[in-house]
Amino acid sequence: MRSHVRHFRKFARLSLACAGFSVLAAAPMPGGEPPVAFAETLPMTLIRQDLALAPDAPLTITFLPPTPITPTDSIIIGAYRRIDSRQQFTKAISGEYGRVLDSVRIDPADPAAFAVDADGQVTITIPSESATGTPAALQFPRSGLYPITVDVQAAGGSLVSELLTFVDRLPVATDQDRGRIGIAVVATITAAPQIPGADTPLPSPVIEQIEQLLQYPDTAPFTVSISPEILDRLDAETLDSLSAVMARNTVLAQPSVPFDPSAAAAAGQQDLFTELLQAGEDQNATRTSTRADRSAWIEQEPLTTEGASLLRSRGVGLLLLSPETYTNVGIDNGFLGDFTLYSQLRDVQLSDGSSIPAAVFDPTIDRHLIDTALSPELAALYTAADLVAWRDQLYDNLPPVTGNSVVLGLPAGGVLPAERVSRLVEMVTATGAGEFTDLSDLARITDVQIVDGSEAQVILAPHQPTDLTTRAPTLDELSAQRATVSSMLVEDGGRTEQWTRTIEVLSSTSITDAQVAETAESMLGEFDAITSAVEAPGSYTFTMNGLSTNLYPRITNTGDEALNVVVQLRSSADKMQFPEGDVAVTLLADSVTTVTVPVRARSNGSFTVTLQVLSPDGVTPITEPTILKAQVNALTGLAQVFTGGALLILLTWWVRNLRRSRRLRSSESSMSTHPTRSKATTETATTTATAATAAAPDSSVLTGTATATTGTSTITAVTSIAQLDTSSGTGTVANELTDGGAAVSAKDVDPDSTTLSDS
Repeated sequence: MRSHVRHFRKFARLSLACAGFSVLAAAPMPGGEPPVAFAETLPMTLIRQDLALAPDAPLTITFLPPTPITPTDSIIIGAYRRIDSRQQFTKAISGEYGRVLDSVRIDPADPAAFAVDADGQVTITIPSESATGTPAALQFPRSGLYPITVDVQAAGGSLVSELLTFVDRLPVATDQDRGRIGIAVVATITAAPQIPGADTPLPSPVIEQIEQLLQYPDTAPFTVSISPEILDRLDAETLDSLSAVMARNTVLAQPSVPFDPSAAAAAGQQDLFTELLQAGEDQNATRTSTRADRSAWIEQEPLTTEGASLLRSRGVGLLLLSPETYTNVGIDNGFLGDFTLYSQLRDVQLSDGSSIPAAVFDPTIDRHLIDTALSPELAALYTAADLVAWRDQLYDNLPPVTGNSVVLGLPAGGVLPAERVSRLVEMVTATGAGEFTDLSDLARITDVQIVDGSEAQVILAPHQPTDLTTRAPTLDELSAQRATVSSMLVEDGGRTEQWTRTIEVLSSTSITDAQVAETAESMLGEFDAITSAVEAPGSYTFTMNGLSTNLYPRITNTGDEALNVVVQLRSSADKMQFPEGDVAVTLLADSVTTVTVPVRARSNGSFTVTLQVLSPDGVTPITEPTILKAQVNALTGLAQVFTGGALLILLTWWVRNLRRSRRLRSSESSMSTHPTRSKATTETATTTATAATAAAPDSSVLTGTATATTGTSTITAVTSIAQLDTSSGTGTVANELTDGGAAVSAKDVDPDSTTLSDS
């Protein structure tokens, strides 16, 4: 837990420092960086010098003078007052060294102090001391950072050339440890993705950045953020070397192609951002065997509050903001100006009331590492000296130093020069002023700056990110057609993977709308060339004289490859059934395929049938619908008349038989008392009506049976309806009624009669 009391004391000391003692974070803001200046002479090139100087140890400096040093020249080494703040360090870099503490003159003829090699490089060795001062040694009375000048003077006393350097005189064993600040070195490599099918090489700056990263030392942890798409564009040897570097350092997650979270949030494409971020992590793991993590996000495009919220919701634990983004926050929303402790964090406020911690690139700490006018050695030494001054200022004003960290890297993205970083690690480690760590650990070891008793908070400035809404309909159409066409392919040949990758690349915020339009037009043309090869049959009329039959539509494939499709038929008002449903078929290249589709009629009449050729998913149309006209004559009128007539005869007989039964029962009742009357014999009458149908071959027969029973008789009517297949052109129907074994032809029955006479 952070101590608010401790941080209140820190802020009190900070205010006191700004009032008169020293200015913490007094380094100029962007646009006001001081130039590296020397006297009106030619500068010398520093070749080698250790920043750390043990007490009473000799100081050795190797440099290359602009012109050879002659025996008549003199070399004067001067030590100036101790530096207590970054402000004083910046002034010293500008030529304001302060007062001289001590100086030593070296004779080029003295072999113990002066040596020159075959390349003209000069090495000088100067004794140092702490307690006493002697003419032959430089005195550094206490530990700390000191400016050192090396001047070459001609015989007449004129200044020929000079060099400004620094030494950090280390403390003796009894001195108090001044502590260490955390140092995270970050390397960010991104590039616009290559559109599949194109032969776009990696930009030369990206190649140079990768080469620099491969030379980073293994003596300190670093943080690497590299666009996974770049990995696919490296040769095997480079990828293997890069994998080794990534394996020993922290790798931050990036989407598979550059995708700005602020733009994603503004366009409502949070899910797409998440998909690409996951895909990028998987790609890193596959290509380099190193799993990227979401511990931090290095800002590459200005972040909005919505973009920060998206990152927070996806597991990002720390933001690294550019100085410009922090400055644009404004005084009213948390920008502290010269009161900013760039070695501490601030909380970015989110719209839901939560927050996410953020570090900010110091605007000046990296200026020497990228200054091409400086030698690698001098650039590393200046940066290391700046870090020592930073640590000393923190210790003098806001001890302890723990809870303070600094990030070294390029806010606009890129990789700091490897040679300079390597020497920087050696120099800082030797001084003990800093401890190198990775960015993923920064949130844990770094405090949030306290202002007026509260943790510093910022509200990010509004910003209009790349507008992704204009390309969304195009990408949606490409995705839909990709799915359709891919399902049709019998031989994919890697096309689906390429189409999928292309759509992913086109979603990148580093791809312009013009590139999206041009590539989409090409892809849609490729899709159309495949789907337009499929041709449905023209409209035609067919007649059904039976309940079921087969249709044989002919589907044409004019293309040079086999395609999978589905043939679908649907009838109007659902008057026709298709027992086997949609029919999947493979159309051979440059051929006509006859498809067999079983059909069954549900009613007579004329109606339309729609034939559609679909993609294999059975949803997406491949061709325009074909309208077929059906004429169904399955249930004939004659058969319907016979059916009705048979039922009428059955009903007439049943009524007549019922009356007759009643008369018989009445007569038996009156005769039951006659003495000579034997037991009545029960009369049983059985009448059978049979309708038999002789149908033509392949016809269908519908058969129905009805039975009626009275007390004395039973009648059964059997009707048969011949379903005529008019393709045969013939058919016969016969109805027979039987009553007690007597047959009556239906043609002899009056259809209007409601009674049936006995035969």
